Amino acid sequence: MRRIKDRFFARFRIALSEVDDLDLWQRAGMGFAIVGNDRRLIESIVDKAVGFIETQGGAQVIDRTREIFNC
Repeated sequence: MRRIKDRFFARFRIALSEVDDLDLWQRAGMGFAIVGNDRRLIESIVDKAVGFIETQGGAQVIDRTREIFNC
């Protein structure tokens, strides 16, 4: 996971963090957050970021959740 997190940060400048399944050996719950005022831009970045993770070898995305808050 460390290699994926490092590549993710280098590409998007967004921190990817392990947020769930910390005690399991072959599973990791990962999360990241983006803040901005252009919803379409944020959704585009999220789509690209998730697509990037899905293309990385050694990991499989089995579920994803997206929450968007408007303030």
